[in-house]
Amino acid sequence: MIIKAIFIDNYGSLSDRKSNGLGKGINVLYGPNEHGKTTLFEFVRRILFGFPPKKKNFNRFEPVNGNAPGGRLECVLDNGEDVIIERKNWRKGGDVLITWHDGRTSKNPEDLKTILRAGEIFYRNVFAVSIEELYSVDSLSDDDIKSRIYGAGMDIDGVSLAVIKKRFAASADDIFKPRGQNQIFASLKKQLSDLNSKITEAGSSIDQYEELIGQQEAVSAELNKLREQDKKLGNQLRGYERKRDASGEYLKFKTCQGQLKNFPDTPEVGDSELEELRELKTRLDLSENKLADHKVECEKLNLEYEEIVINNELLANASEVIALQGSIERYRMETGAIKAREKSIERLNSDIMFAKEEVTGIALNGINSPLTLKQQSDLEVFRQRFDIQRQEEIASQNLEQVLQQQSKMRFDNKVLKKICLAAAIISLIAGGVFLEIGMKNNAYALWVITFISIIAVLMCNKGHENDVDAKEEDNQLEKDWADWLDSASLSRKMQPDTVLKYSEKCQNLSKLETEKQGLEKEVEVANGWQEGIKQRVRVISAMIPSVLPSGDIPADINVIASAARANEALNTEKNSLNKRCSETKNNVVELQKRYAAASKTYSEYLKKYNLDSFLSFKEAHNLSKKRESLKDAQSRHFERLCEIFCEELDTNKLNNLLNDLSLDVLEEQIAEVKSDKNQLGQKIDELNAKRGSIENELQNITSDDQLIQLRNERERVIQQVRDAAGEWAVYVTANTILNKSIARYEREKQPEVLRQASEIFKNFTSGRYIGISKPLESDELQILTSNKTMMNVTQLSRGTREQLYLAMRLGLIEQYEQQTEALPVVFDDILVNFDQQRLQTAVKTLNKFAEKRQVIMLTCHKFVRDILLKNGASEVSF
Repeated sequence: MIIKAIFIDNYGSLSDRKSNGLGKGINVLYGPNEHGKTTLFEFVRRILFGFPPKKKNFNRFEPVNGNAPGGRLECVLDNGEDVIIERKNWRKGGDVLITWHDGRTSKNPEDLKTILRAGEIFYRNVFAVSIEELYSVDSLSDDDIKSRIYGAGMDIDGVSLAVIKKRFAASADDIFKPRGQNQIFASLKKQLSDLNSKITEAGSSIDQYEELIGQQEAVSAELNKLREQDKKLGNQLRGYERKRDASGEYLKFKTCQGQLKNFPDTPEVGDSELEELRELKTRLDLSENKLADHKVECEKLNLEYEEIVINNELLANASEVIALQGSIERYRMETGAIKAREKSIERLNSDIMFAKEEVTGIALNGINSPLTLKQQSDLEVFRQRFDIQRQEEIASQNLEQVLQQQSKMRFDNKVLKKICLAAAIISLIAGGVFLEIGMKNNAYALWVITFISIIAVLMCNKGHENDVDAKEEDNQLEKDWADWLDSASLSRKMQPDTVLKYSEKCQNLSKLETEKQGLEKEVEVANGWQEGIKQRVRVISAMIPSVLPSGDIPADINVIASAARANEALNTEKNSLNKRCSETKNNVVELQKRYAAASKTYSEYLKKYNLDSFLSFKEAHNLSKKRESLKDAQSRHFERLCEIFCEELDTNKLNNLLNDLSLDVLEEQIAEVKSDKNQLGQKIDELNAKRGSIENELQNITSDDQLIQLRNERERVIQQVRDAAGEWAVYVTANTILNKSIARYEREKQPEVLRQASEIFKNFTSGRYIGISKPLESDELQILTSNKTMMNVTQLSRGTREQLYLAMRLGLIEQYEQQTEALPVVFDDILVNFDQQRLQTAVKTLNKFAEKRQVIMLTCHKFVRDILLKNGASEVSF
């Protein structure tokens, strides 16, 4: 199963959160503390197996917003079928809804169990593990997990070998124990001694009976002695036969030993070392091939670069060409504009000639110019004065009458003036008199009359002055006008209106001449600009041998622009080639460095094993395999020899037993022992017959019922002794065989889980620890170091224990997935206690592990995230 997306509706501190883009391989979810990683971790476990009930001192991640928990996982099964697993509410672990891609749905939790095929405890302790759970050995103590780790190998599920061993020992001790008093054998021995005493007392012929008993004991003693000799001969015979049987194995053992002794002194090279060298050689070959390819490409680019020829002079004037191209339309417009201006100049010449004819001869100095602003202002004043003069002339139609009236008025004014003057003097004097006599009011009145009389005199004088001024003013106007005409170099015969019309014509003439001058200037400027364009076209054309000017400037500019574009394209292509060439050269330099580094690493790796080539390394590997094979064969032959002799042997003891062994001598010794054994057997038969005769006589002596009962009882007890001895021998032998079987099982038949975990743990620790085993009589793991010593788990450091427990879980997952649906693996910061080197090896191992399954790594450590991403992991946001 692969989780494609996680949707959290409400869970703990997370709500309306999602994480898309998850897939096969390692998926890294990075975030700081309190970002919600642990909440997300628990969410995945509990969507699959249910929300927990409310308990004290247990965090079930209740939503902080107070709503019910809920969310879903979008997954794809191993068969490619899409499925959505959704769970809501607290009740009974949450309401489950399973939706398949074809629209089928199910609310039955049993259907989810069918999909997962793993119990909650097994998934929690193996597939989804936090750093605390990883370190806890209790998480591997569940019966289901233990049965998966330890239940394979001897087909004895449910039976404890330790208990069996204890039962064998206890059963043997119940029968016989040295210096024991309550065992079966001690009880039977006491019973037999009591019966022999009773039989002796019951005899009628005591002397004869005692004599026979003495003879019987002597015969029995001799018989026991002979039997002991026979037993020794039997043991000796079996020893010789064992030696004969062991000779073949010993010969093979000595052959392996000799071959190993004479084996070439080559370094030990294992499969992992050869694989590492192959990888280094592959990298070196790839680096060499890539370097060669880049060199060829660099040479090719250099040739292409040299073949491209650039007109640098034209390229340097690219902006000039662009400017010329931009002036085509203006050139055409200016050509048309010049023609239009020339026609306008012809028209203006005609108008100027006509205007000059109208004003010729008016100006005294011959200069026909319009009035200045001051002259125009003065002219306007004169016009107003002349208008006033005309209005006065119209008002005095009867000039004579007016003159008469004026004459009379002049006389009356003189008389009135004298009267008023006399009245003023009289009033002034009278007022002074009245003031002196105290008549102030009368004085003031007289002074007012004096004031009025003075004003009347002044008025009379004013009227006379006005008449004089009017006449003088008329004369002055004529004089001023004549002076103004002289100052303006105009004829005195001209009136203001005539002067105004003349000024307007002069102004029109000036305007026409100014307009003409402007047009002529524009034509001159346009011709100059066009001449400049033509000159630039000639200069640029000279830079292009293939271009000949046609005289059609726009066409020539287009030809130049086309050539410039082609040249620019070549320059761009050449620059691109130059850039590619430079990049390729840089790549060549970098690849040379990489090749040198790879070559150095490759050479140093060979040098590490005192070898000089891959072939010699491979040959050393083959020799190592042969050496290992010889060692294994030697070990098998040695174990077989130990089985033959039924004891633990060392090499010295084995050499003492079998060195200088000759089969012929053994056959002679076997024949001699057999002959001695046959002779001894005849003597034993004779003594048995003699003892039988003595027993018959004793039987005749003790033929009454009591003796018969006692003898039968003695025989029964003797048989019980024999049975007890046989049973004791069975228990002791079974315990010995069981110990040897356990030792062989622990060497050869450890469970697949431990073999897989051993390989992973070996990779984690870079070969420092090479094996994990479990004695059958104990649940404690044993760790085999690279120097063949055994360690307990408690002797490992915390980080190494975490690596061990992680290796155990990875081994469990690989074994589990051989029989059922693969499940997503979720780890919460399990790598933080790995050192730098073991972190690198662990990440590589996890990458290989994740090739066939999904691994979700949650971490708050940036260095862990960076190493995972650098080694091919995918980062997922949430």
